[in-house]
Amino acid sequence: MRIVILLLSVSFLACEEDNSSEMPIYNSKIVGQWELEATRISPGNIVKEWTLVEDGEIYHFKSDGSFSRKNSSNIVSGNYGFDDDNQILTILPQENNELRFNVQLKGDKMMLGFIDCIEECSYRYRRRN
Repeated sequence: MRIVILLLSVSFLACEEDNSSEMPIYNSKIVGQWELEATRISPGNIVKEWTLVEDGEIYHFKSDGSFSRKNSSNIVSGNYGFDDDNQILTILPQENNELRFNVQLKGDKMMLGFIDCIEECSYRYRRRN
């Protein structure tokens, strides 16, 4: 009986709660509101110039790892993570598949390049106050 109690005690001590999320949460640089201001979308040729966007969608990244995206017709929410080492943003909308972007942050600008896009699929956002 002592052996059973000893084994149970050791097994409980060996267990630890895993509170880590699947995606790392990025804090200072990406947290906040970002409005889409321009795109570079290639239908098969090289696109050098940005196309300006009026009333672009707005991403709101929160420090708890949640986000919302608002455009003229709807609001989407879910979770996000940012891999600081590789500069990759992963967005998990509640009703869609995972989206992954390469990220470049320069001042109040954030450029997102869709990783699964064969041609150029780049989006430029500006930080909102």
